[in-house]
Amino acid sequence: MSKNIIFSTIKGIKNILLPNHKRLVIILFLLVFVGAIFEVIGLALVLPVINIAIHPSIVENNQIIHFLFSIFGFESPKNFTFFLFFLVLFFFVLKNVLSLFISYYQNYYTSIIGGEIGHNLFKRYYNRDIRFFNNLNSFELLRNVTSIPNDFVSNILIPLILFFNESLVVLIISVTVAIYNYQIFLLLLVTIIPSFFFIFKYTKTKIVQSSLNRKEEYLQINKRAGDSINGYIDIKLLNKQQYFFDEYLHNQQKMAKSNATIFSINQTSSKAIEIVSILCIFLVLTIAMLKYNNQQGLLNIMTFFLVASYRLLPSLNKMIISLNNIKGFQYVFGILNEFKDDIVVDEKLENSPLKFSENLELNNLSFRYETGNKTILKNFSFTINKGETIGIIGVSGSGKTTLINIILGFLKPIEGNIKLDNQLIDSSNLAGWRNLIGYVKQNVFILDGNIWQNIAIGVDEKDVDFEKINKALQTTKMDTFVNNLSDGLNTHIGQQGSKLSGGQKQRIAIARALYHDAQILVFDEATSALDNETEKEITDAIENLLGSKTMIIVAHRYSTLKNCSKIIEMKDGKIENILTYQQLIESKL
Repeated sequence: MSKNIIFSTIKGIKNILLPNHKRLVIILFLLVFVGAIFEVIGLALVLPVINIAIHPSIVENNQIIHFLFSIFGFESPKNFTFFLFFLVLFFFVLKNVLSLFISYYQNYYTSIIGGEIGHNLFKRYYNRDIRFFNNLNSFELLRNVTSIPNDFVSNILIPLILFFNESLVVLIISVTVAIYNYQIFLLLLVTIIPSFFFIFKYTKTKIVQSSLNRKEEYLQINKRAGDSINGYIDIKLLNKQQYFFDEYLHNQQKMAKSNATIFSINQTSSKAIEIVSILCIFLVLTIAMLKYNNQQGLLNIMTFFLVASYRLLPSLNKMIISLNNIKGFQYVFGILNEFKDDIVVDEKLENSPLKFSENLELNNLSFRYETGNKTILKNFSFTINKGETIGIIGVSGSGKTTLINIILGFLKPIEGNIKLDNQLIDSSNLAGWRNLIGYVKQNVFILDGNIWQNIAIGVDEKDVDFEKINKALQTTKMDTFVNNLSDGLNTHIGQQGSKLSGGQKQRIAIARALYHDAQILVFDEATSALDNETEKEITDAIENLLGSKTMIIVAHRYSTLKNCSKIIEMKDGKIENILTYQQLIESKL
């Protein structure tokens, strides 16, 4: 069973590792190999020194030992023995310093591997369309790109390396034991090996289940904590905070039970190995007593066995724990291999800038979700000229959101296309197309940072054009507000812009679009949650952009559409009417 786990795990790791990781893994295995060799050498040095201490006559009788004794100029075997003690001690200090060095780089390289795997998974997620993010719980996504790569490194990759390291040590010690005394070797073979597999078979099922439970409990803890933070106002008003506290504590207690189970199972293996080792000692002692009539022979064989078991038995215990971890965390392969075949394109590098000089054509756009038979958008066609302001209205379910998501490139139509100045917009130039668009929605995304960071979002401070920021603030009539702040552009605006009003958030979003040179501005229900006065502020900001920017305004409030040259009324995914603002007002009276 362990053989199957090891080979399947190696295959799984090969599928997950990125091309540049192969060199790192080779380095890790080389470091582990060197460490294992030093471990065995250290063990091999102990036994001769003990023998010399017990039998000083070895110094005279053994040619190699006597040569060392003479070349270093020792006169007394006792002094020579003390010298060997310090020499072996120095080697063990050196070995352990090397072991620390190996451990550091093992953790360093595996952390790099884990971070890059998480980064690659994050990019694969971002390669999906908007339906993926609408259907996936955000806390699950965060767990997958942060916790799961760490689980892969800590509970799959490192244990596998440790397993091979300890296996090498066990192999060398076993061969040495077989050469020294085949009877002891056979004894170990018929006692320890079956015990090893029995312990692993007994513990693996519980480890797997407890690890799966912990994965889900960790997710539930983060969900409840996140929900209670995001829903602070509603939860406090409903006086339901105790429910979330209890849920959080309940899942913490369940995860504590799973953690305790995993810890206890791993401890069980060490305790079982300890019992087996005591049994082996008594069996070896029995064999030695039957075979050797003198105390010297008994002492020799027991010394040899105790020195060998000093390193052999802990290695077996580490191998069992490594196998338990590997078995318990097999689920990480399914998560990390998700969308493995997706081609992750760096759109900034692949796409060249697009120019907008004439018009934007929406040609026979149709869309239907894979999970339903209803066509959301049906042969939608419309042309928007550069500098024009277009309004879109319609009841819920009329297809407005789907249309906007197709325009933004977040959904791909099943039929039809979008052309800019007669150039087809597709995956080859999608990033260039998005560079032309500024998107202002009802719930504006606000970075947890200051004002300039939210306007020049994604730009390093050394590259920020602050004159351009100030110009964007003037256009959106936010400059007076910002200038009156004590820290100006460096003012931290709180989580999700908690220190800003709804209208100020909207104008930050518009300033962001202007800073990034958006030629087409899409307002998606941007004013629906604002009061009349704040709505007027946004409308005034839009008026400042008339003619210089092409604008698409989706709105329920007709007053927001007063600057539109044409207003599209949608129904059942199609264009019902095309009206002027005056015609719209008259038709709804």
